[in-house]
Amino acid sequence: MYLRKSSDSDERQQLSIPAQERELAELAVRNQLTVVGEPIRESQSAKRPGRPLFDQMIQDIKAGKADGILCWHLDRLARNPIDGGIITWLLGEGTIKKIVTPNRVCTGTADAKLMMAIDFGMATKYSDDLSVNVKRGNRQVLEGGRWPYRVKLGYEREPKTMELVEDPERFARVKEMWKLRLSGVSILEILGKCRNEWNLRTPAHGKTGGKLLTASQLYALFKDPFYAGIMMSGSESFKGSHPQMITWPQFETVQAMRAGNGGRQPKPKNYQYLYRGMIFCGACNAMVTAERTVNRHGANYLYYHCCRKNRRYGYCPERSVQEGTIDQSVEKFLKSLVLSDKLVAFLNDRLAELEEEQVSAAHETEDNIRGQLARIETRLKGLRGMTADGLISNEEFIEDRRAFLAEKTRLEQQLGESPTERAGRLLEPWREGLSIANWALFRFQDGNPQEKRQVLKTTSSNLQLQAKTVLIQAEKILGTYRDLEKNSNWWACQESNLGPQHYQCCALTN
Repeated sequence: MYLRKSSDSDERQQLSIPAQERELAELAVRNQLTVVGEPIRESQSAKRPGRPLFDQMIQDIKAGKADGILCWHLDRLARNPIDGGIITWLLGEGTIKKIVTPNRVCTGTADAKLMMAIDFGMATKYSDDLSVNVKRGNRQVLEGGRWPYRVKLGYEREPKTMELVEDPERFARVKEMWKLRLSGVSILEILGKCRNEWNLRTPAHGKTGGKLLTASQLYALFKDPFYAGIMMSGSESFKGSHPQMITWPQFETVQAMRAGNGGRQPKPKNYQYLYRGMIFCGACNAMVTAERTVNRHGANYLYYHCCRKNRRYGYCPERSVQEGTIDQSVEKFLKSLVLSDKLVAFLNDRLAELEEEQVSAAHETEDNIRGQLARIETRLKGLRGMTADGLISNEEFIEDRRAFLAEKTRLEQQLGESPTERAGRLLEPWREGLSIANWALFRFQDGNPQEKRQVLKTTSSNLQLQAKTVLIQAEKILGTYRDLEKNSNWWACQESNLGPQHYQCCALTN
């Protein structure tokens, strides 16, 4: 007795396995059939070969353990031509004497095999047609801006309209994860926050879900353009109408961060050595590593020295430096970033003026953006016609369509963003720079090793070991502010009330 019920939607109308077993047990009694062993209960689709219990049943029949099959319907045995061909062949060879269903008995006669071939062919065609229809329906849903597949983390499906809406429990958390990633926090650090601080779990679907996020799930999430409004189905892309968590430029920024790491998953960092992995040798450009030593009196020292891995130099002449010396260099660097109250007040006023200028300019560019969107729509329609006429291949159509949709998404986001919001976004790094310049030193002095590393990453770039000291280059905005603070011409200009427009002191004052 072979019982099968697939979980696929095309078999929702089929009887459950217990119901099939009950009906077939009564059929066996009526027809005086002896069922060998326990009924074979398989919950797997028959669209493709490879069902383990079905294959074992065929082997047992070939071994002579049984000479027939009792099933609810022939399509329980096969929905693909390979399994159907095996059944028909064994029936014709006499290995299977008969197949009994509630509606008919199939034997090895030519007429019976012909009818079986028709039944198996109809079952295969039904599965194929259903697959085509499902794909066609899914495509129509995608073209309408809706997502037909399993809901992504952070969203839920509104029961009446079937639209995706914000999951009140998870949307804000997932959005915060993207924000952390954009700020440079590693994926594994974000994973630790999700698991240990937020206890963020996937939605429960019956017996599945409800579990803590894994690293692989998080890496996949940060590669998914769905959160930027682009739905991917196979190799095709569609514009989604669901609430976006990030803009397309932000999504591209995250992908660039991943590409900059060569696509490799970062390993967890051990912050026992504060500066390891952050400093390069000024002589040979090799990485600087850390090493602990103990002198003859038992005192511990922590040194940083060149790895000397560059073969061109053989042995790097750059000498090592103690961690305390690096601490002094970093604190001196952070002190140089501190801005006077007078300059902070001026910069805040100047940022406010620039915001007004940006708002005015944004109004002027809206018409230009609308014109670009209209041209993209025209090109998208032209692509369909070129594909229909055979002027371009389907692969070219998909690639060009994806590029146009990405550009359309970027422009629509600019158009949907108010001039005030856009101006605020553009000037936000400069405002953050003002705050960072004055708290970085205190955060470094009072922070733990991880916080100190984060401060250094935020404020600096290109740390080099040279002549037993560490040279530190300021991050661009902070360096601009520092140069402005030290610009004597600018201060003289301010004191004489001539106005900063007379001096090209920095990009901000100009």
